[in-house]
Amino acid sequence: MKKDNKNKITTTENQAISSFENFFYRYVAWFPILVLPALVWEMFSVNDYVPAGLIGVMHAVLVFRLVTIAGQQGWFKKRQQL
Repeated sequence: MKKDNKNKITTTENQAISSFENFFYRYVAWFPILVLPALVWEMFSVNDYVPAGLIGVMHAVLVFRLVTIAGQQGWFKKRQQL
């Protein structure tokens, strides 16, 4: 009986995210994820509660999506040569 020699890399990739999301969360999303907490802090200190709350929710969604969906643990692994 012949074994299937499927490529393990394609089976472990997350098919739920697009290539744009992969690019966005790997290279672009770090800036708003790092800057938005300071912006929210400043807005709360000036008593702008509603916009600060909306930006805080947006930040929470960005971080949640980055941590759960994007699979950043695979970004820093050494790739196998085929």
